Amino acid sequence: MQTSLIRLTEENNNEIGNARYHDLEPGLSLLTATPPSSSPLRLQGELSPVRVQFYLCTQGEARFSFMGGRYQRSLPEGQAYLLYQPRESLPFDLEIPGDSRVMAIFISLQTLHQWFFGESDIPDFLTDRQNSQQSFSESRLGAALRIAVDQGLSLPVAESLQRLYLRGKVMEILSLYFQQEREAAKDACPFLHDEEQAAKIRQARRYLEAHMTEAPTLPELARIVGLNEYHLKVGFKNLYATTVHRYLTDYRLEQARKLLLEGRCRVNEASDRVGYANPSHFIGAFKKKFGITPKQYLQMQKE
Repeated sequence: MQTSLIRLTEENNNEIGNARYHDLEPGLSLLTATPPSSSPLRLQGELSPVRVQFYLCTQGEARFSFMGGRYQRSLPEGQAYLLYQPRESLPFDLEIPGDSRVMAIFISLQTLHQWFFGESDIPDFLTDRQNSQQSFSESRLGAALRIAVDQGLSLPVAESLQRLYLRGKVMEILSLYFQQEREAAKDACPFLHDEEQAAKIRQARRYLEAHMTEAPTLPELARIVGLNEYHLKVGFKNLYATTVHRYLTDYRLEQARKLLLEGRCRVNEASDRVGYANPSHFIGAFKKKFGITPKQYLQMQKE
């Protein structure tokens, strides 16, 4: 079994095996890695003050090794890492086993700030308080984010359009990433001063998930958890940044996506198992959320 080696540097814009380094514009580059089972990859790179780095894994894993192997960490399937080293550079090795699917985004602080953040909406690692400290964060890949990463890895466009396509895909991926982080923060620190009320709203969410195929109406759900309808509606929106109806729809579609990914049922059966009486309504909702139909999603997983 042969291991390919590629250095992640500004000078490289190349392809070795199933790893490609794309220099998209000043301040933005991308690595895509989809090695076959017989050709794992070993990548050499460094954390530096020049770029914030995002690593996203949709299949398999990636293994980081710092300081000559004294510190190691794995990026498992379905997870993302944000890495930033604002002081001196820190070299590392990255191993990507065969049959894994990994994307790495390298973006300058200036580009990141211009794309996503205003003066009142700056993440911790960009603030004056944090800009001299190393940043590391780990988060899950939600369904929409995972699909966007897989689309970028598949690169389903002609070569002449690849740079434009990948630039747009990176913007979509980072938008979804930061939106997830905001929603997670709201769940951990809700804008609710009454903890008893917050507990009832969380109970409502769990009830929806457990009864997604025969979901209650909003008044019924309010009675079940012991809140009036107004407090449930407003509190749910404050806590989860979405409506009760939208949350239920997103949860159903995420469960359907998992069923399709695991190969446990066909499209019509997945529709029925998550509570859609009409398969055409399910297909339309799936495409609206994920940008592709359930059938296209299945085909993408087989590629």
